[in-house]
Amino acid sequence: MPPIFLQNVRIFDGSGSAPYAGDVLIEGDRIVAVGAVDGAAARNATVIDGRGATLMPGMVEAHAHLSWPSSTERFIPQFILPPEEMLITTVRNARILLEAGFTSAYSAGALGERIEVVVRDEINAGGLPGPRLSRRHHRA
Repeated sequence: MPPIFLQNVRIFDGSGSAPYAGDVLIEGDRIVAVGAVDGAAARNATVIDGRGATLMPGMVEAHAHLSWPSSTERFIPQFILPPEEMLITTVRNARILLEAGFTSAYSAGALGERIEVVVRDEINAGGLPGPRLSRRHHRA
Protein backbone atom coordinates (compact mmCIF):
# COMPACT_ATOMS: atom_id res chain seq x y z
CA MET A 1 0.00 0.00 0.00
CA PRO A 2 1.51 3.35 -0.96
CA PRO A 3 1.79 6.09 1.68
CA ILE A 4 -1.07 8.58 1.95
CA PHE A 5 -0.34 12.32 1.93
CA LEU A 6 -3.13 14.53 3.24
CA GLN A 7 -2.43 18.12 2.23
CA ASN A 8 -4.18 21.41 2.81
CA VAL A 9 -5.90 20.42 6.08
CA ARG A 10 -6.55 22.22 9.38
CA ILE A 11 -5.08 19.92 12.02
CA PHE A 12 -6.89 19.56 15.34
CA ASP A 13 -4.55 17.39 17.43
CA GLY A 14 -6.44 17.31 20.74
CA SER A 15 -3.51 18.84 22.65
CA GLY A 16 -5.38 22.02 23.60
CA SER A 17 -3.65 24.07 20.93
CA ALA A 18 -5.70 25.85 18.28
CA PRO A 19 -6.12 24.00 14.95
CA TYR A 20 -3.36 24.84 12.46
CA ALA A 21 -2.80 24.48 8.73
CA GLY A 22 -0.60 21.59 7.67
CA ASP A 23 -0.16 18.21 6.06
CA VAL A 24 -0.14 14.61 7.30
CA LEU A 25 1.84 11.66 5.95
CA ILE A 26 0.60 8.13 6.68
CA GLU A 27 2.63 4.98 5.97
CA GLY A 28 0.79 1.72 6.52
CA ASP A 29 -1.20 2.13 9.73
CA ARG A 30 1.10 4.81 11.19
CA ILE A 31 1.07 8.59 11.02
CA VAL A 32 4.73 9.42 10.36
CA ALA A 33 4.64 13.20 9.90
CA VAL A 34 2.30 16.03 10.88
CA GLY A 35 2.58 19.74 10.16
CA ALA A 36 4.79 21.09 7.42
CA VAL A 37 5.59 17.77 5.70
CA ASP A 38 8.47 17.73 3.21
CA GLY A 39 7.04 17.07 -0.25
CA ALA A 40 9.94 14.72 -1.03
CA ALA A 41 8.83 12.44 1.82
CA ALA A 42 5.45 12.11 0.11
CA ARG A 43 6.84 11.50 -3.39
CA ASN A 44 5.27 8.05 -3.94
CA ALA A 45 2.17 8.74 -1.87
CA THR A 46 -1.47 8.90 -2.82
CA VAL A 47 -2.25 12.61 -2.45
CA ILE A 48 -5.55 13.75 -0.95
CA ASP A 49 -6.36 17.46 -0.94
CA GLY A 50 -8.28 18.25 2.24
CA ARG A 51 -9.45 21.60 0.81
CA GLY A 52 -8.98 23.26 4.20
CA ALA A 53 -11.20 20.80 6.08
CA THR A 54 -10.41 19.92 9.69
CA LEU A 55 -8.56 16.67 10.35
CA MET A 56 -8.71 15.24 13.86
CA PRO A 57 -7.86 12.03 15.69
CA GLY A 58 -10.52 9.37 15.93
CA MET A 59 -12.66 9.45 19.04
CA VAL A 60 -12.99 6.66 21.62
CA GLU A 61 -16.40 5.40 22.74
CA ALA A 62 -15.60 4.51 26.34
CA HIS A 63 -18.87 2.73 27.19
CA ALA A 64 -20.25 0.91 24.15
CA HIS A 65 -22.94 -1.75 23.93
CA LEU A 66 -22.70 -2.75 20.28
CA SER A 67 -25.01 -5.72 20.62
CA TRP A 68 -27.81 -3.73 22.26
CA PRO A 69 -30.49 -3.32 19.59
CA SER A 70 -31.74 -0.02 21.01
CA SER A 71 -28.33 1.67 20.96
CA THR A 72 -28.96 3.43 17.65
CA GLU A 73 -31.58 3.97 14.99
CA ARG A 74 -34.48 1.94 16.45
CA PHE A 75 -36.10 0.81 19.67
CA ILE A 76 -36.44 -2.89 20.50
CA PRO A 77 -38.36 -3.52 23.74
CA GLN A 78 -36.49 -5.67 26.25
CA PHE A 79 -33.51 -6.06 23.85
CA ILE A 80 -34.85 -9.41 22.64
CA LEU A 81 -33.87 -10.46 19.11
CA PRO A 82 -33.10 -13.81 17.46
CA PRO A 83 -29.32 -14.47 17.26
CA GLU A 84 -29.11 -13.70 13.53
CA GLU A 85 -30.78 -10.30 13.96
CA MET A 86 -28.59 -9.60 17.01
CA LEU A 87 -25.49 -10.16 14.86
CA ILE A 88 -26.78 -7.81 12.16
CA THR A 89 -27.60 -5.20 14.81
CA THR A 90 -24.09 -5.46 16.27
CA VAL A 91 -22.50 -5.06 12.84
CA ARG A 92 -24.77 -2.07 12.10
CA ASN A 93 -23.91 -0.40 15.42
CA ALA A 94 -20.17 -0.86 14.76
CA ARG A 95 -20.52 0.81 11.34
CA ILE A 96 -22.56 3.68 12.78
CA LEU A 97 -19.91 4.33 15.44
CA LEU A 98 -17.13 4.36 12.85
CA GLU A 99 -19.05 6.68 10.54
CA ALA A 100 -19.57 9.07 13.48
CA GLY A 101 -15.78 9.32 13.96
CA PHE A 102 -15.23 6.75 16.70
CA THR A 103 -12.19 4.68 15.71
CA SER A 104 -12.04 2.75 18.98
CA ALA A 105 -14.70 1.44 21.36
CA TYR A 106 -14.64 -0.24 24.75
CA SER A 107 -17.48 -2.68 25.25
CA ALA A 108 -19.17 -2.26 28.60
CA GLY A 109 -21.17 -5.43 28.06
CA ALA A 110 -22.75 -7.53 25.36
CA LEU A 111 -25.95 -9.53 25.03
CA GLY A 112 -24.01 -12.73 24.36
CA GLU A 113 -20.64 -14.25 25.12
CA ARG A 114 -19.27 -14.33 21.55
CA ILE A 115 -21.19 -11.88 19.38
CA GLU A 116 -18.84 -8.91 19.88
CA VAL A 117 -15.81 -11.21 19.74
CA VAL A 118 -16.86 -12.43 16.28
CA VAL A 119 -17.59 -8.89 15.09
CA ARG A 120 -14.27 -7.62 16.53
CA ASP A 121 -12.34 -10.36 14.74
CA GLU A 122 -14.06 -9.56 11.42
CA ILE A 123 -13.32 -5.83 11.85
CA ASN A 124 -9.67 -6.63 12.62
CA ALA A 125 -9.46 -8.87 9.53
CA GLY A 126 -10.83 -6.08 7.33
CA GLY A 127 -14.09 -7.88 6.57
CA LEU A 128 -16.39 -5.36 8.27
CA PRO A 129 -16.26 -1.62 8.90
CA GLY A 130 -16.06 -0.67 12.56
CA PRO A 131 -13.91 0.75 15.31
CA ARG A 132 -11.15 -1.15 17.10
CA LEU A 133 -13.10 -3.01 19.76
CA SER A 134 -11.98 -3.91 23.27
CA ARG A 135 -14.37 -5.72 25.54
CA ARG A 136 -14.89 -6.80 29.10
CA HIS A 137 -14.85 -10.50 29.84
CA HIS A 138 -18.32 -10.80 31.34
CA ARG A 139 -21.82 -10.78 30.00
CA ALA A 140 -24.06 -7.78 30.59
